[in-house]
Amino acid sequence: MHPSLEVAVGALETALAAKRIGMRRLETDRSPGRQAALYAQGRTAPGKIVTHAKAYESSHNWGLAIDVTPVPDTPKNWKVLRAEAARLGFGLLGEWDPGHLQHPAWPSVLAALRRKYPGAFA
Repeated sequence: MHPSLEVAVGALETALAAKRIGMRRLETDRSPGRQAALYAQGRTAPGKIVTHAKAYESSHNWGLAIDVTPVPDTPKNWKVLRAEAARLGFGLLGEWDPGHLQHPAWPSVLAALRRKYPGAFA
C-alpha cells in the first residue's frame, strides 16, 4: 500500500473508532495477474462480475486502493464508513462495490499513466 494511502486509512480507522465502529482491511495491493483473473470472472471464467478494471487499470495494482468492511457489518455502519471515507477525500465506487476506497489522487494518477502509455489502457 502506498504510504500516503496508509496514512489516510489510519485516519479513517481513527474516525470510525471514535464512533465505536471497527474496520477490517480485506485487500490492498493486487498483482496484475490477480487483477486479470478477477476481470475474467463473469466474462471468460465462472462467477459473477466483480470488477470493471483490467490489469494495470485498477488502483489496487498501484497500491492506491483498499477494500474494507465495517465491524460489525451492519447497514448503519456501512453508511457511517462511507460518509467518513468521503469526508476524508477517498474516492468511492457505487453501491455495487461499497467497500472499495481509492486514494484521492487516483484519477490524476490514472490520467498520467494513460498519457505516458498511450494505447495501454484500451
